[in-house]
Amino acid sequence: MREQFVSFYSSLKSLFSGGASFLYSFQGSLGTPYPGLYAYYLASPFSFITLFFDTSHLPEAVLLMDVLKAGCISAAFSAYALHKGLKSAGVVIPVSLCYALSSASVSFFILPMYLDTFIFLPLICLFLERMIVSADRRTSVRNGICYAVLLGLSICIHYYSAAMVCMFLVLFSFRAVSGLNVRKALGKYFSFMLYSVAGALLSVPVIMPVLRELMNGKMHDAGIYSDGSVIVTGTHDLLKQFTCGHFGGMISEGAPEIYCTLIMTACGLLGIITDLAGEESKNRIKTNRKISDENSCEYGDPEMQEEIIPCRKRGIISVIILAVFICSFILRPMYRIWHMFRDPVAYPHRFAFIFVFFILVLAAETFRFARVSAEENSKASRMFIFICSVSVPVLLVINGVKILKAEIFTLPHMKSSDYRIMVDSTADALSLIEEDAGKVYDGRASLCRISKDYDITSNDPMLLGYNGMDLFSSSYDSDALNLYKNLGFLQYHYKSCDAGMTVLTDMLLGFDYLISADRIPAGYEYIDANGYFAVSRNPYSLGIGYMAGEDRTFFSSDPFANQKSLLDSITGKDTDILHEIAFTEERTDYYGLGPGASEDGSQEYSIIPMIRRNLTFTAPAGESIYINFDLLRESELDYEEKSNPCTLIISLDDRVCGAFSGYQNACNTYLGCFDEDTEITLTIEGAYEYREAYIYGLDMEGLKAVYEDLYPGTLVASEISPVHIRGTVTVSDNSAGTASDTITVTDTNTVSDTDTISDKKTGSHALLFTIIYSDRFMVYVDGRRAETAPYAGALLSVPGLEPGEHEIEVMYS
Repeated sequence: MREQFVSFYSSLKSLFSGGASFLYSFQGSLGTPYPGLYAYYLASPFSFITLFFDTSHLPEAVLLMDVLKAGCISAAFSAYALHKGLKSAGVVIPVSLCYALSSASVSFFILPMYLDTFIFLPLICLFLERMIVSADRRTSVRNGICYAVLLGLSICIHYYSAAMVCMFLVLFSFRAVSGLNVRKALGKYFSFMLYSVAGALLSVPVIMPVLRELMNGKMHDAGIYSDGSVIVTGTHDLLKQFTCGHFGGMISEGAPEIYCTLIMTACGLLGIITDLAGEESKNRIKTNRKISDENSCEYGDPEMQEEIIPCRKRGIISVIILAVFICSFILRPMYRIWHMFRDPVAYPHRFAFIFVFFILVLAAETFRFARVSAEENSKASRMFIFICSVSVPVLLVINGVKILKAEIFTLPHMKSSDYRIMVDSTADALSLIEEDAGKVYDGRASLCRISKDYDITSNDPMLLGYNGMDLFSSSYDSDALNLYKNLGFLQYHYKSCDAGMTVLTDMLLGFDYLISADRIPAGYEYIDANGYFAVSRNPYSLGIGYMAGEDRTFFSSDPFANQKSLLDSITGKDTDILHEIAFTEERTDYYGLGPGASEDGSQEYSIIPMIRRNLTFTAPAGESIYINFDLLRESELDYEEKSNPCTLIISLDDRVCGAFSGYQNACNTYLGCFDEDTEITLTIEGAYEYREAYIYGLDMEGLKAVYEDLYPGTLVASEISPVHIRGTVTVSDNSAGTASDTITVTDTNTVSDTDTISDKKTGSHALLFTIIYSDRFMVYVDGRRAETAPYAGALLSVPGLEPGEHEIEVMYS
């Protein structure tokens, strides 16, 4: 929950208190659409439980939510078991617990948005079977409508896992019609398809904006989240997952979480054997005098006495369904189909809960075959019920505890007390900012963007309700992430971070304040501290919009050169405030302790090759010194490099300046600002091969001069909300973009080659907004709709503004 999700529940408070919009939010990245985030993470009705808890007690809210969802999962399967004809609580409760507390369910307690689909699946299948086996037309229609509504709701609440359920229903429906003759089977299958389409159409209002966001984001992801081999899970590893206490793992190459006790697995397999040994449907015995169907395997109408009778066709289809699951667990092409034709970032085999459900369906039918019931005055039945009632809960608890311990070891985590201290301390720092902003802006509208040099979660802005950069969500904008990566921010997976932001990028992107747990970088003005964190103001922030020159930004592998290129475009000049610093390197190879993981998930260490690099250079007086290195895209790393858990440390005079784990080692790192020229030896130590290092100095006096040049062209806002911005901007004759300069740029595709281009502007100006470009933003200049364009590949801009004062209005629809 710390990594992503607890923050999203906190964002609901802002949504319902009027502090945020359902359409768009500035609480994360430079702005992000909200519908996709809501549909993936928050659409569950259980999410609203968190509204009754304050932010510092959200972990307790999540605990309550998970407990309630687990209870509902068990209740849903109990309803299905009763539909199957089980009458004894001594059988219904253990079978239902095996579904609610299986490895598949417990492993998803940390991703609670999936659990709603666990609740819907038994109910969807219940009404699907009733629709198919009902002989009465009205009853069939009534059950079909219930099926369509439940299917549509499940898609609305969590479309990703619901898509997996839809694929399963295609197979499961064949099994449901297996006892009918061909004519009736075709008619019932047509009804199934018709109601399925109806259910999908019910979800269209929710799914359409989500698909739009996926097209702008995740569809462009070229990340490598697996080793690419054909085999995902070996046979031996797969078989181990059927036994108690085995953890499948969190990475894409892990094994499926499918444990639901060997008792239920054995009963499920016995059910298939019973079906295969059964007679054909034409030899069935009618079990109801009023309503009967000679070609039906089973009777699902509420008014009928249900009798589950072995059916060979059903057994064959059950074998095929199990074979599809087993092959999907093993073979990558089939595994990817379940995950929307890609490898998941983590949590492999997310469809495993459907396999567990199907095993328990078979087990429930087996109990009905064998007439295991408290009403049966049989010593064997009573003994079996006793064994299930005692052993099944005990085994599930043992298995669940082991899985949760393994997950805690694998994932970043903190104690609830530490979480509360961090939340309360940061909230106190935010109150200091609010007080200072009231004095500085004095009634003027401002986004009041805030950056931090530490994290509580990966979505702190949404956790605490402020406008900031951190955002880790499957709903994201790929162009924005590319911009952040090019500027040298820490960026991986679908995550944008304020780690790596500099005083220059804070100026250009409109960040007004910094909350710091470390030293305050040069250029910021100290305001106050609360014993945990220091608060400082960025006096160079350009706010939500300002005048810029024509976009001529070129990006290369050097993040500081990219910052200079963006600055040159904005100012329309060849600026000279970022200076590359030459250095010498001394490398030492040695062996040291490196982390590893054993099969049971416990930590262990091994001796691995290590590299220590000493970089020596002279830091110019009055310049802020930054370093960045190893700036490779995530897609350029192979799976082994991505899975490397080693840590890389940057230190200066025994003071740690930065630490990065795994491939998360591309980030601007602040080294300091020195009053006089100072010779420095910087140590970089870790297990990674050296690729490239970039050390630059930022001239603070030059930064001030650039800010003073750009400030007159800033947008004076009178109203700012996520969906509506209003203000005025003054374009002067000497605004940015009127100069005729010659600059040197580096071609991204041929890093070793440079070309010189001439910029021949004729008074062209662009109003640049520090928000992410989207064609859903409509900008009006003096009441007339203006054309918009992306700036630097990701920022919203209005090119071609003429000199003079203009009324600006921005609306998001």
